[in-house]
Amino acid sequence: MSKCNIVFITIFLGLSWTQAQDTAWSIEFSGGIPYNFPSPLVIEQQGEPTLRLTARYRSEPFRSSIYYVWRIGRWKDGRAWEFEFVHHKLYLDNKPPEITNFSISHGYNMALINRTFKKRMFQKFDYHLRLGAGAVLSHVENTVRGQVFPEDGGLFGWGYYITGPVLNVAMAKRFYLARPLYINTEVKFNPSVSWVPIQNGQAVVWNFPVAFAFGLGIDLAAKGNNPSP
Repeated sequence: MSKCNIVFITIFLGLSWTQAQDTAWSIEFSGGIPYNFPSPLVIEQQGEPTLRLTARYRSEPFRSSIYYVWRIGRWKDGRAWEFEFVHHKLYLDNKPPEITNFSISHGYNMALINRTFKKRMFQKFDYHLRLGAGAVLSHVENTVRGQVFPEDGGLFGWGYYITGPVLNVAMAKRFYLARPLYINTEVKFNPSVSWVPIQNGQAVVWNFPVAFAFGLGIDLAAKGNNPSP
């Protein structure tokens, strides 16, 4: 587990600890397959012409480290507040001659706070509607016009930068194996914009990924409470 994950888990559990005795919880971990729609990329570097292109990114979700989502939720009356962390990756495929490398592969990470609602469709189909917002934490690796951006700066010297806002819109369906264990399936959309540092400049990165996520979850209900829906 990365240092960023440990920090966020500690903060979330610390903020929620005082309510842990009378609250139903859910914990989920999923892998996934994202698709990145073509999106604008603008690169501004001191003393050089601005580069503008329609970027095409691949994500390599099964190559280390994989695409993953983990989530902790606190439930009451069919609604939840959740903290979610998405580990996404971007590799620029259509590089112009000025760019040797442009990737955000140690994490185009998304830290999100969600409001989630249990819904019903066609009177029988229960699902979860998830709406959220948060910040992108990018670990940047790039070389533009021969200038290499160092990877040892940013937060705590770990190479991570808070680079912009991100939204979360998702629809999820649970399939219970035997309570409290379930399989979670989810389709999610995470549009974002990031101001990513490069050597002597910045890149404005838009990203519009749609992902299918699939994994396991567990209900952790306090004594006397129902499990999360």
